[in-house]
Amino acid sequence: MAAENLRRRAERYNRGVAAAKEYEARGRALIVAPDDTCGLETLSKDKEALRRFYEKGYRDARAIPAFMKEC
Repeated sequence: MAAENLRRRAERYNRGVAAAKEYEARGRALIVAPDDTCGLETLSKDKEALRRFYEKGYRDARAIPAFMKEC
């Protein structure tokens, strides 16, 4: 059973992402996730690049209050 669940994990994840994007397209959800990794690797230790990525996320998060007001 565990092996079957692991085998289907990616499929379930992709269906969930597709559903979230559909909700976002209808204005029913706001996806709060990076739209770009800014060239960073998963385990990057480049402090300047990480700072830029953090600041991008901070700027992108400004969309949240406006979305919440519309709900």
